Amino acid sequence: MTTMKKSLLALSIASLPMAAAADLQPMNNKDMGNVTGQQGVTIELSTSATIDQVEYSQGENTGSVLVDGIRIGGHDDGETVDVSVNVDLATGEQGNPLGDSSVNGLPAGDLDEGDAYIEVRPLGNGVKPVEAGVDADRLGIASSDGSEQATMISDFEADFWVTRLDITARVNNQIQNGTAGTGSIRIRNIFHAEISADFDVAAISLPTLRMAGADQLDALKGSLSETDRTNLAINGVTVNAEVGSGPAISSGSGVPDETLRVDLNEMTASMWMPKVQVGGGDSNGVSSIGSVGIKNLNVADTQMAIYGRE
Repeated sequence: MTTMKKSLLALSIASLPMAAAADLQPMNNKDMGNVTGQQGVTIELSTSATIDQVEYSQGENTGSVLVDGIRIGGHDDGETVDVSVNVDLATGEQGNPLGDSSVNGLPAGDLDEGDAYIEVRPLGNGVKPVEAGVDADRLGIASSDGSEQATMISDFEADFWVTRLDITARVNNQIQNGTAGTGSIRIRNIFHAEISADFDVAAISLPTLRMAGADQLDALKGSLSETDRTNLAINGVTVNAEVGSGPAISSGSGVPDETLRVDLNEMTASMWMPKVQVGGGDSNGVSSIGSVGIKNLNVADTQMAIYGRE
């Protein structure tokens, strides 16, 4: 009797996958959209990365562009950048993943079914911005065989305080007036940044360049606490851009029909450079030639096309 019970139990367990498979049906696109569009997906990420060198070349005997000693992570060496990434898909029924609110600067209902809305936010709760750092030891150029090199920029350091990074991946290419097939990416970014770099090619050094949003020039001056940094990030540089394939800006022989297009719809910023050093910096006895403040720089309706030449 015991042996029979065990045999029946084993048979029942073995039959479960077949019973389940008998009821499985393929899901159409609408069903998939309903499943993935209900609550979305959240990705939590903590990372730090280094790259010894990136080399860009267009072929033999063209030379190359080199970027050495790249670091991506937190503000300081060894620190990570910690972010939470929320992904939602727009469906035909809801118009956009956030109901009646706007999405990435787009009015409600302007998204198409299948568009993906991606939010990058600080990991955890609170109003603290994402703190990210990008450093590079050197940007240079080199001959084809590497025997001759020149440094263009060195000791580049950039710290960012990001309060908003929204990416909308669209099934229709907005750069080509909604043409279906190739898609496009819309980016909205609000941030505060502090950058330093030596422009060796011009013997100019910027020990500090601070950036924030409109009417923030006075707030950029002087020493800044973490609270000040957060406030500057909330009122940060605003960038709205579209990236995708599109026609070249010019026309004529040799100009391709398809290029990488970056359309800057809007950028608003204030900048403060307390020192502009020429010649070699204070260490070589060269003092600053002065400070530069830029209030409410606004760039709009700007198009850039990138393509290779034969």
